[in-house]
Amino acid sequence: MNKQSKGILTMAYGEQRYIDMAKTLAKSLQLHNDKIPRAIVTDSNDSELSKLYHLCLPVKPELGNGFRQKLYIDQYSPFQETLYIDSDCIVVNKIEFIWDFFSEVSFGVVGYQKREGKAFADILDVSDIISILGLSSLPVFNGGIYYYKNNPEAAQVFSEARRIEREYESLGIAKFRESIADEPVFAIALSLSGIEAVQDPQGLTMRTPLNMTGSLDIDVLKGYCHFIKEGKLVQPAIAHFCGSFAEGFYYNREKLKLDLLNQHPQLNYHTISLIANLTIPFRYPESAYRGLKNAVKRLIKKG
Repeated sequence: MNKQSKGILTMAYGEQRYIDMAKTLAKSLQLHNDKIPRAIVTDSNDSELSKLYHLCLPVKPELGNGFRQKLYIDQYSPFQETLYIDSDCIVVNKIEFIWDFFSEVSFGVVGYQKREGKAFADILDVSDIISILGLSSLPVFNGGIYYYKNNPEAAQVFSEARRIEREYESLGIAKFRESIADEPVFAIALSLSGIEAVQDPQGLTMRTPLNMTGSLDIDVLKGYCHFIKEGKLVQPAIAHFCGSFAEGFYYNREKLKLDLLNQHPQLNYHTISLIANLTIPFRYPESAYRGLKNAVKRLIKKG
């Protein structure tokens, strides 16, 4: 297959909720970045995915379960320059600038270098790893996005990552959700390959609401997201709703907006936002969200 110049890759397989999150991600990309090709690795035959993604690629179960699949995203990508985005993200603005942001590296993560203490949800001791492997520091980041080129330097990072995965437990890295975590594996591989994290002090690329102070101000239709994280204002183009955040108020409100826009394109942004804000003024479980969404659908049909 001839690789296209650049594009976006995500993965969604297994439980239906992951497929649904991939649909939400695609709708947000369709709204703000429709000219950038989108590809998904999946085991689902959901017909909506083929409408939302330019390419649907079959998952290869033999490559492993859980986060192990992320160690092989180079083998899936049809692009020369890939921006991998986790399916539990929502893109609120244009992201063309991220390719420029990572232009100086063959494999890019957003973060900083660390020399001591715990990292990656405390499953890795940085000092121990540095001592064992003779490293100077370790890049610390969130794996919601990865950038990589189709070149030998990036291939080396992936090769190192797959080797490190086989030594995961012997290196003293704790399990994450009864599996490996991709971040510490890639962090070690990057350090061994001489690649540091790319710093984004203004928080313009991707951020999670973890350690957020106050409220999350986000509107996927109007194109903004900002909140205070660890004492600093961040304004990411990609909001990563990791873990339970993808089941909460903010994610599901923006998901409803994208669903309404996708199903009822005749509605203007103001009307959609009004419906979403009036329908979902509080935190609620996913089951309640589905009921509210169906009620809104019935009201629109009657109107």
